[in-house]
Amino acid sequence: MRSKKKLWEYVYIKNIGHIKIKAHRNFDPNKVKTINIKYHAGKWYINLSVEVEEEKEKTVIREKAIGVDKGINSIAATSDGELYSNPKWLQKSEKKLKRLQRQLSRKKERKQKQRKAKEKISETS
Repeated sequence: MRSKKKLWEYVYIKNIGHIKIKAHRNFDPNKVKTINIKYHAGKWYINLSVEVEEEKEKTVIREKAIGVDKGINSIAATSDGELYSNPKWLQKSEKKLKRLQRQLSRKKERKQKQRKAKEKISETS
């Protein structure tokens, strides 16, 4: 394992090869506690658990306080009058999955196009 300043690194696993990992912070490869390896949708995924020293959070003193209200139509509204819209990720992904499943149902069984359609569905879910 290499651990430098770059966020994208590689881990070499015997019988699999190099797997690209995204390190969210710099870590010491000698302090890796557990490694989970998973094969899903034609790709290898690796999850590393690393022992990290606790960092003290800096307290920030703010002079102005605002209130935040959670809502249905907008995900949040502040007392300053700002509205944050709801991105609706679930509805968008369900719509895409529904379309891909409809396309899969029209494919002939045991054919190359059916296999490709199944791969697209497994990538989205």
